[in-house]
Amino acid sequence: MRLLGGEFEFECGSSKLQRLVDWAYGGLPRHKLAAVAPRFRVRLALAPRDRPRPQADPSRIEMLSGAGLLCGTTSSSDFAVLSPEHRAALVVVSRDMLRFPYHTRYELIEFAVFTLAARAQALMPLHAACVGHASRGLLLIGESGAGKSTASLHCLLRGLDFLAEDSVFVTPDTLLATGVANFLHVRRDALHFVPAAAASVIRRSPVIRRRSGESHGCRIHFSPAGSPGFFADAAAPSRGCRAISEEPAVRRQSSRVEDI
Repeated sequence: MRLLGGEFEFECGSSKLQRLVDWAYGGLPRHKLAAVAPRFRVRLALAPRDRPRPQADPSRIEMLSGAGLLCGTTSSSDFAVLSPEHRAALVVVSRDMLRFPYHTRYELIEFAVFTLAARAQALMPLHAACVGHASRGLLLIGESGAGKSTASLHCLLRGLDFLAEDSVFVTPDTLLATGVANFLHVRRDALHFVPAAAASVIRRSPVIRRRSGESHGCRIHFSPAGSPGFFADAAAPSRGCRAISEEPAVRRQSSRVEDI
């Protein structure tokens, strides 16, 4: 599976884990960053069966490192251990954690995939969104809650290419940008600015709650056939950067999507 410029081989120890991988990365374009794509191996396994512990939220991930390894782990049986040197990772998920597919994907699987891809290819990770047009990319930079996802949604609905809404990886020499475009996270209050037909679809999507406890609204899994815009079919050369802020614009025209 081509992701973030690399060829990823996922070895899944159960059908549930395979479905999580397909849900996270299925149908994405094959972005090319170099003449030869590095190969990565990610093994996903279920933890040995333990006594269920009913809980409203999944255990928090803590970061560890040493002996050339990177690790994210919980106080339960969930962990991801990476060896950037060997371009390999082992992700172990408990049955309790599987009850929270968003957190399993976002905090364990993507931790492994994103870190391996960035370390092996010397990519610059950015907390940003990226949209494109005519094979050119525009980075949208801003703090959490500033409106990057909302701006990306409006661009997508107006026919622009969608590359990523939260994590973008850029090659320092060529400024090619890549990311994972399967998900958009928009807050409920942002739907007031979205056309009614699109807002109706988004409202039927699952609601996720991030670690801060603040609800970031609906999550929608876009596909090229389901929206006016498309996934960016190639890594986009970054041709500009625009800062996004939740503060009111000083000049009205400075916040218009048409400017983007």
